[in-house]
Amino acid sequence: MDVVLYSLLGLVLGSFLNLCIDRLPRGESILTTHSHCDACGHTLGPLDLVPVFSYLALRGRCRYCGARVSLRSPLVELGTAALFALIWLRFSTSLQGVLVAVYGCLLIPILVIDLEHHRVLNKLSYPAIGLALAAAAIAPGRSPWEMLAGGGLGSDAPRRGEPLVRLPGGLPLPSGPRGARAAGSGRRARRTGRRDKSCCRSCRAPAPRRCR
Repeated sequence: MDVVLYSLLGLVLGSFLNLCIDRLPRGESILTTHSHCDACGHTLGPLDLVPVFSYLALRGRCRYCGARVSLRSPLVELGTAALFALIWLRFSTSLQGVLVAVYGCLLIPILVIDLEHHRVLNKLSYPAIGLALAAAAIAPGRSPWEMLAGGGLGSDAPRRGEPLVRLPGGLPLPSGPRGARAAGSGRRARRTGRRDKSCCRSCRAPAPRRCR
């Protein structure tokens, strides 16, 4: 029963995320302006705003002008509902679950706006960074800076005290097996590049030799 309630909460929040996705790229307020049809401007009533069900009942069109409503709206609502159901099953009502839910509600509009407009808005990315730092502050065994560095270095991040190997371009790599393999790949690529250099297209001779 609880997972159903969390899924319904995800549907409602997904409807609000659709509002953010529509208005934030245009610089419109998400709090002061009533919900309206983008085509005709008519204010939407409560029956027009029921997540997913309004879209199905109206067959994906505006009740007042017949303009088509994007399929993205029910997909975002269903995706948010599924996300909240998974969060409940994994974390229940723990603090970690709340943080993951809030973070997910920030990442969904960031993802969709990036896909539709090829933009990442500071209004969303800055709160996401702040939430990540706040979550890292209470996460056991990790400092905020380690969490940020881990996002940039990934699984090749060196353990504390492990020396780094530097490639000729100055990029540091861990000195473990993966770092050694990456450095070896760089050396092989440079040797291959020297052999491929030719003095002309007719003879394909290496650079030190010349055509006769």
